[in-house]
Amino acid sequence: MSTTALIRFAFLIVIRRVGSDWRIQATAGFGVLLAVALMAAGVIYSKALAETALANTLATVSDEELGITYRTFHQLELPAFEASNNYVDEFIRKPIQPFMVEDVLLIQTSTLFLSGSPIFDVPNASRPRSSVQSISKLPENVIVIQGRFPRANSDRLEVVIDSYGASELSISIGDQFNAFRPESIVSHIVPIEVVGIFEPLDRANHYWAVGGWDRFTNTSREWAALPLYTGKDQILKVLPNYIPALQTDFLWLFTTDRIGLSADHVDGLQTAIKDIKEGIRNNVPNSSWRTELDTILEEYSSLLLLARVPLLLVIFLVVSVLLYYMFLIAGLIGRVRTAEIAVFRSRGASTTQVLLVIFVEGLIIALPGVIVGPFLAQMLVALTGYIFPMAAGGQSLAVGSFSISTFALGALAALFTVVVYTFTIIRASNKGIVALQTSSSRPPEMPFIHRYYIDLALLIIIGLLWWQIKSRGSFLIQPAMESTTEIDVTLLLGPVVGIIVAGLVIMRIIPIALRLIRWIMEPWSPAWVVHALNGIARDPIPASSLLVLLALASSLGMLGSLLLSTLERSQEDQARYEAGTDLRIEIESGDQLKVDGRLLGQLNDKPGVSSSTKVFRFDTRVTTESFGSSAELLAIDVKSFLDTAWIRQDLVESSTVSALMSTEIGDEKTRGFPLPSEATALGIWVQAGRLPQRTFLNARLQDDNGSYFDVSLGEVQDHGWHYMEQSIPKIRPKSRRYSELKIKAPVTLRSLWLSGRGSGSQSGVIFFNELRVLTEQSSIEIPSFQVLGRWQTIDDVSTPGLYDLSVTEGVVRDYRSSMSFTWIGGTLATRGISYGNEVKAVPGIVSKELLNNKVQVGDIIPVFVQSIAVPVVVVDSLEFFPTLDPREEPFLIVDAELLLEYIYLHSNRKVNGAEEIWLKLNEGYSTPEVIESVKSLNFTPKNTFQADEMIQARTSDPLLAAGWTGLLTVSFLAVIMASTSGLILYTYVDVRGRVSEFAILRSLGFSKSQVNGLVWFNLGITIVFGLVIGTLGGQLLGISVLPLLEVAEDGSRITPPMAIRNNWYAMVVAYVVIGVATFVTVLTLAWAIGRLELQKLIRLTDA
Repeated sequence: MSTTALIRFAFLIVIRRVGSDWRIQATAGFGVLLAVALMAAGVIYSKALAETALANTLATVSDEELGITYRTFHQLELPAFEASNNYVDEFIRKPIQPFMVEDVLLIQTSTLFLSGSPIFDVPNASRPRSSVQSISKLPENVIVIQGRFPRANSDRLEVVIDSYGASELSISIGDQFNAFRPESIVSHIVPIEVVGIFEPLDRANHYWAVGGWDRFTNTSREWAALPLYTGKDQILKVLPNYIPALQTDFLWLFTTDRIGLSADHVDGLQTAIKDIKEGIRNNVPNSSWRTELDTILEEYSSLLLLARVPLLLVIFLVVSVLLYYMFLIAGLIGRVRTAEIAVFRSRGASTTQVLLVIFVEGLIIALPGVIVGPFLAQMLVALTGYIFPMAAGGQSLAVGSFSISTFALGALAALFTVVVYTFTIIRASNKGIVALQTSSSRPPEMPFIHRYYIDLALLIIIGLLWWQIKSRGSFLIQPAMESTTEIDVTLLLGPVVGIIVAGLVIMRIIPIALRLIRWIMEPWSPAWVVHALNGIARDPIPASSLLVLLALASSLGMLGSLLLSTLERSQEDQARYEAGTDLRIEIESGDQLKVDGRLLGQLNDKPGVSSSTKVFRFDTRVTTESFGSSAELLAIDVKSFLDTAWIRQDLVESSTVSALMSTEIGDEKTRGFPLPSEATALGIWVQAGRLPQRTFLNARLQDDNGSYFDVSLGEVQDHGWHYMEQSIPKIRPKSRRYSELKIKAPVTLRSLWLSGRGSGSQSGVIFFNELRVLTEQSSIEIPSFQVLGRWQTIDDVSTPGLYDLSVTEGVVRDYRSSMSFTWIGGTLATRGISYGNEVKAVPGIVSKELLNNKVQVGDIIPVFVQSIAVPVVVVDSLEFFPTLDPREEPFLIVDAELLLEYIYLHSNRKVNGAEEIWLKLNEGYSTPEVIESVKSLNFTPKNTFQADEMIQARTSDPLLAAGWTGLLTVSFLAVIMASTSGLILYTYVDVRGRVSEFAILRSLGFSKSQVNGLVWFNLGITIVFGLVIGTLGGQLLGISVLPLLEVAEDGSRITPPMAIRNNWYAMVVAYVVIGVATFVTVLTLAWAIGRLELQKLIRLTDA
């Protein structure tokens, strides 16, 4: 038979089968349509996403950022200008012209002084000056309110000026004056005539920002700057006649076409910019090139690349499931066609002829899908832009026209499904009449893949491939000798091949599991259940195939749900991690810290504020015996931090932060000596032993709000015992160290310390005898100096052993012993003594990186904060903490109160770290509203971090906000539809092929209900196993794949890492769809089986 005859024969067979087996033909065609539509949709969606994201990117940047400026500087000579202009035409304008909407030429001379008018003839220091300029398209951007535009004039240079300059400098139409070089007041004078006065149509237009110089008159300096505008011919041909070789700037501004620039142009524009910059750098002296467009496009390309990774992964997985669907459908069709193909073979048809017939049949079935698929894909993509606004960042997807690649990939998908269809049917129907009759009474053969353990070999290969993917950490690669990053498609196919191999392994395991279930249930189950299990165990391939399809579909749904929920939530987590809380305010503190309990109380009383906390940020250096490293120190208020900050429990546990409040230090009452509330002054008896000149004694106190302040008791005299007294102020005076603040009683005495020019570098001794606190009614002696008690020296951790405190009987006053404080010079730490349980080491949490550098939990490490060595005892470690990026720099976290207490006791210098207020807001209040409310307090916001605004910025960008959401949803629904149709077709073919079995069972006494139960049980166990295995497998696959997608736009790992989240609502929808399909199928089967009478079944069996 000729090929033409075979094709005609195949066509006739397909036409006949459409009438007889239209359900099977429609199901196969439906699978091809889905495969073509989804492959085409992947191309269309990817392009639409790229276009929408590019439009969003270009809309969010300014004209200045999109502009491209080329500048060259040389003498004002026509040949030189023509050479520069020719270079611009050939090497700049020509490559980028397709992407630009307009270009502007600015010619601007160097500075000229003006003369010839009383307002101009003043000393040079204040003499008005100017530059002659020519800018293209001036008439389109101004309105001449008086006069006209300049014309060529050989006698003088005609110019126009702006109306502000004319008013400020009293210049009118027709005024004439001169311009000259600053170094030449006699020769090279240019006669100027003002012929027009203009006003700009739009002063804010980017047109006026070209070059960065003043385009209008400026009188804010000591002299007035008056720009003089003339025509290009005048400046190039007239001006050189008066001032030869005048140094002049030539600038070309090219404006990017926001509307016309498409995603297809980005690579070409990036290449053109790169070549232009390289050419200017190597070939043109005294020239420069300025643009931010290349950076903008590079960031866009990086984000687009990252967005395409999950997009391609989803498409590959969906298509693989649909190909398996075609494999299942073809296998079921092969079971139906077995007898028919056996007849063909018995009548002399060769394998090639049968193959050609089936292949032509497949092509005819696929033809509607190839034609309709791309149009269906475009409709689905356009629809997702409206149904799922997140897919387009709140705007419609920019769905363009069809491309060749759309139809090509769709046709390729169709061809692949036809090949799968053809070879699967041939494989399932490769027997003649005799072989078919013989095999029908035998158990089915084990599939080729399982017989030779190909599935297990593939599983080992997938394991090696997965190890390679995990070792790289992502699906991206950077080719050798290149700086760009690309998607490694071979690695991206790893999960796809893996999920298929997993399906093959499941098909190997399921028969064993079913036999085990039969063995367990056989002794006590009813006969129809045992028969159902025996049937599946005898021929498990069809049921296993359907089970794998359902498992693949549900696993893909679970994976898609995990991808969608996790990636979208990750964008919100990244924004909240960077913000730290709902609202973080950096304070313009200057030299003094301002945040205390008083201010936080006022903040908490503000409408909309739920809670607040103070945070200090310092750049520090951590040193140990083995390493030194810069680090970021975050000092937090542990008591209020957890209630205010955004905390993700998998990153930071509450108990870890609470460990910063060391119980060994004791509570606040054991640190310092509390003074009575009615205390008005402090008095002390002292005697100088050996002191540097002009040494002063000070008392450091702390009020009830936790604010520190100093009371100077005066200069220590060098003649015996003397009494020093000073009142306790009600208001802390403003000083270099402190800001003005109202003091809240009661106050606590924290330390006594010495100041003076030589108190730090020279050694000394001082004796204390009696310390008293005065009230309006009495004078009370407080902590005695006759015993050490809880007095102790304020030691410097970096230079220990330089201080000594002891009670001496050698120096007495009124027969009472005194306390001697001795120190050795050589450090910058505070010279003094403190009362109570001093903070010997500040508990701290360190980043994992610091912990890996030979630092162990329990170690005490010196951390330098503003040159103060603060001992930090490591109590725990964390990998991540809000607002801190461990990949940029190691970090430490300490309690702010303990840190500042240590610093204030050990240093007399100012504490000027970065100060922040973190606010948690009540629902219903907007962040700008709260910001305006807190501005009334005594601080100036330097910078604000608004979580809602940052989340909006990330989620409004379709490349950052999982812009493929719509396609993922449509793909998942397509797979569910394919699974449902496969379920229905499997049941149809299974029941159709078991009519004789049903007849025998009925004749053996099975009731209709038992026959129905047999079918339902087979169907139910297949669906349940498939959904359970698929759900668990999808969860495992998602947990494995998601860490590979933790890549930021700059190629680094995202901070914080993703937290796996699932959208069970989507999975419930999928389960409901399959459940409804199952219910409808069961009802249909029950109705069909109920209509079959025993006599008809027996006649059908005989036939």
